[in-house]
Amino acid sequence: MCPPAHFDVKYAINPQMKAALERGVRVDKNRAFLQWMRLAFLLQTFGVEVRYILSPKKTPDMVFAANAGFPFNGRVAISHFRHTERRKEEPYFARFFRKQLGMRAKDVIASHAFHPEFFEGKGDVLWHEDTLVCGYGLRSTRKGIEAVLEAVGYTGKRVFLELVDERFYHLDTCLCLSGKYILWYPPAFRPEAWKVVSDLVPPGGFSIIVSEEDALEFACNGIFLENGGKKHLITRPVSPRLRGTLQDLGITVHENDVSEFLKAAGGNQCLVLFLN
Repeated sequence: MCPPAHFDVKYAINPQMKAALERGVRVDKNRAFLQWMRLAFLLQTFGVEVRYILSPKKTPDMVFAANAGFPFNGRVAISHFRHTERRKEEPYFARFFRKQLGMRAKDVIASHAFHPEFFEGKGDVLWHEDTLVCGYGLRSTRKGIEAVLEAVGYTGKRVFLELVDERFYHLDTCLCLSGKYILWYPPAFRPEAWKVVSDLVPPGGFSIIVSEEDALEFACNGIFLENGGKKHLITRPVSPRLRGTLQDLGITVHENDVSEFLKAAGGNQCLVLFLN
């Protein structure tokens, strides 16, 4: 996780940021820090060990650590961002992985002739049991993802889903996976992807389709955790209907309001890069 010391909305690389700038919306930095701290605390109460990377000035989006790269088997492929505004983050993430975590960090795309391919970390690559679910089309490119998986030595199962709604620019903004359960917003995907997602639901599992209202509140940008054999979901405040559906499935909802980060189109999952 990266503390929000320099978090702000200084440029627009998605519709939500554009709207915030046009309306003159400002980030309440004290409130943002408290929201971020509560997420870190929640994770630690579930036994998650949190490591922190500090951001330099002029990297307002580095707080969204999920986009740093893709860690796998002691290696990590560093992201190469589509937008130049975020490319300043790349060397800092690489240095942190190498120096602080002792991981073999590879600049797979930025240091090779893969342009104009892009890869934006675990925002677009999610684990679902033994399968990698990969999102492309708005930020990461399919070839960029394939190059990264090859570089870190991943040869396992994978599926690709094309994203088509700029409001849901990363896969983790519209899809949340947890073994039996899939929480998602179908209109964010090309229709051909709908069956692929449905096929990911295991026997006895459940596909939870969220409303546009909940989707825009980044309900799908949540973090599923298990504790004592029970399912928990950390996410933004959700509608009573969605909360009821989750509770009926035995999922305990922990609402963590990250409204300051939503101004930059970020939710709870955006703020965390899981290393295992």
